[in-house]
Amino acid sequence: MKSGHLSENEIQDYVLNVSLSSHDQKGHVEQCEVCRQRIQLYHAVFESIAQHSKPAFDFDLPDLVMTKLLPVKKHHIQLDLFTYTLGLISMSLAGLILYLFGKEMIGILRPLSYMGIYFVWAAFGTMFLFNAIDIYRKFEKNMKGIEPG
Repeated sequence: MKSGHLSENEIQDYVLNVSLSSHDQKGHVEQCEVCRQRIQLYHAVFESIAQHSKPAFDFDLPDLVMTKLLPVKKHHIQLDLFTYTLGLISMSLAGLILYLFGKEMIGILRPLSYMGIYFVWAAFGTMFLFNAIDIYRKFEKNMKGIEPG
């Protein structure tokens, strides 16, 4: 027999299916008035829930949700493959050039003035900023397709 009272989960399991309860739980319920009262309370609650009819909605939820979603674009695998292949070739060539002419590149860049380096950083920063803005706009456009109303 169980020494303490049954937990809420154990009582609910006992009410829903007595046959799956352990021998200790059954023995405890036979001896404990408090647990029997709690079991009777759960019986009443479950019977009350079972008597209520299921709510009927006047709309079709899947249709309502699906109309708010944007149509899925079909990806062109050939275009993606071309883009990735071109990117791989470009990166490979850049790596090969750095490997073969790395020491000479340092010598080429050394005489550049600081102003030239600032212009290069400004160009990269501007490109990064425009890309970030473009990504944010695409995100906002996708979110508007999901929002209700």
